[in-house]
Amino acid sequence: MAGGEPRAIMLLRRGWPVLVLVLAVGVLAFLDWRGGTADPKLVTPSRQQRNPVADPRIATGIPPGPDVNGDGRSDVLDALCLLRAVGGYGATANCPQPLTVNDVNGDAKLDALDALCLLRNVAGFEATENCPLGKPGAAAAAAAAGPPVSVRVQPAQVQVAPGQSTIVTIESDVPAGGFGAWTLEISYDPAVVKPAACTATLPNAAALCNLNPIGAPNTIRVTNSTTTSVTERVARLATVTLEATGQAGAASPLGVTVVTFTDQQGVALPTTVSPGALTIR
Repeated sequence: MAGGEPRAIMLLRRGWPVLVLVLAVGVLAFLDWRGGTADPKLVTPSRQQRNPVADPRIATGIPPGPDVNGDGRSDVLDALCLLRAVGGYGATANCPQPLTVNDVNGDAKLDALDALCLLRNVAGFEATENCPLGKPGAAAAAAAAGPPVSVRVQPAQVQVAPGQSTIVTIESDVPAGGFGAWTLEISYDPAVVKPAACTATLPNAAALCNLNPIGAPNTIRVTNSTTTSVTERVARLATVTLEATGQAGAASPLGVTVVTFTDQQGVALPTTVSPGALTIR
C-alpha cells in the first residue's frame, strides 16, 4: 500500500485492546493456578482437588474417610486434628476450627474414638461396630471381656520440697484387645502445685498431652489413639512434671478421670482408677 502503513501493522493497531485483554485473562488464570493472591470472598477448589491423587483404599474396597480439616484429602493429619480438638488445643493453619467433620463414627460426640476410627480407615482395617469406616461387610465388634483396666498415678504418694519439682507417671495395664483410643484428665490444686511439663509416652501412638486445655482449668488432658499393638503388660501413658508452689505442709490430690478408653476395635473398656497425691514437706 503506497504511502500508507503495512496491513499487518494497521490491524495490530486497531486490535491491540483485544490483545491486551486476552493476555490479561491469561496471566490472571496462570497466577490463580500458581496459587496467587485469592479473593477472600471466593471459595475455590485447591490444586489437590483439581488434580486429586488416586486413593489406594478405593482399589481395596475401603472407602476413604472424611476430610476433617478441609485440605481435600483424608489422612493421618485429619486424625491429629481430631485429637487436637479433643485435647483442648486451639486452631492452627493445618487444623482449623471448627473442623469440617468432627463426629467420624456417627455416635453423636467428639472424642478420641473418632481419631482411632479415622486411623483405622487410613491404615486399611476393616469396619467394626464402633468404627464403621472401613471395608464393608466386616463382623461387628465383640463385647469387651476380661477384668477392668487399671489406670493409676505412680508413685501414688509423692513428697517434694517447696519450690522443687517432681515427676509422676500415669500408667495402665495393657488391655487384652490392645490400646485403641483414650482420653484421661489429671486434676490438681493450683494453690499447691503447678504443672511444668507433660509427655504422652506410649510408643507408636498419635499422642497429645495438654497442660492448659481450653475450657478446663486446673486440668492436664492426655488424649491418644493407636492401631499398634503393645507387648508389655503395663504401659506408661504420660509423664508429668509438677512444681511445688505452695507452703510446707500443703497437699494436693492428683485425680484421674477416664473420659474415653477403648480397645483397637473401638469397644469401650471398663476401667478402675487409682489417684495420687502430692505433699510439700
